[in-house]
Amino acid sequence: NIIDLLSASGMRIVAVRKFCMTVAQAEKFYGPVRESLKNKFKDICGERAAALLAKEFGFEIPPNLLNSISIQLGPLMAESQFEEIVKFMAGYKPSECTPSEKTVLGNEGCLAMVYEGENSVKTIRDILGATDPNKAKPGSVRREYGSNIMVNAAHASDSIENARREIEIIDMGNDDIKTYVDKYYGNMLSRTIALGTSFTHARAEFMRKVKNTWMKKT
Repeated sequence: NIIDLLSASGMRIVAVRKFCMTVAQAEKFYGPVRESLKNKFKDICGERAAALLAKEFGFEIPPNLLNSISIQLGPLMAESQFEEIVKFMAGYKPSECTPSEKTVLGNEGCLAMVYEGENSVKTIRDILGATDPNKAKPGSVRREYGSNIMVNAAHASDSIENARREIEIIDMGNDDIKTYVDKYYGNMLSRTIALGTSFTHARAEFMRKVKNTWMKKT
C-alpha cells in the first residue's frame, strides 16, 4: 500500500534493494541525527527533571541547578535514544556489539527504494507526511501506517546530498531490479545487453524443451 501511494507521485523507481542493515550501516546512516538529539534532549531532560524533583522535594528547582542537570543528562538521554534507533533498524544496539560484529550483525529486514524525477525529494517527503504520525496530514503514509516518531512507516532523504550519502551507505548500486530497469528504461546499450541476456536464457529454455520433446518421441 505504501509503494502504491508513492507510485502516485509520478516518480520513477530506478533501484530497489531488500536487505538487513548492519549496525555499522545504521550508525553511519543516522549519524547526523546524533548531534541534533543532544540539543533536543537537553531541554526535555531539564523539564522532566524539574517536574520530578519538585514533586519529590516540594520546592521549585533553581534555574542554575536545572541548567546544570540538563547539560549532564541531555547527552546521556540522546545517546540512549540513538542506540534505540540503531536497534530498531539493525536489531542490535551499538553498545552490545564488538567493532567486528557491527559490520556483520543485522536482522531487521529493510526495503530501500530510489525514486527519480523532478523535485523528487520534496514530492516523496510530502507524500510521507510529518515525522510524527500524529502531526501528519490524513492520507499521508505516516499518518495512515505509522505508530510513533520512531515506528513511522518510512524514511525519506531530506536533500539530494543526503540521498547520495544514504544510497552509498546501503550500497544501492547492488540493487535487486537493475536488470529490469536497464531493460525497460535504460539507454540503448543497456537495453541491448539486458535483451541479450534475456534472449540467452530464452534460447536455452527453448532448446531444453525441444530436447525433452524429442526424447519423449524416441
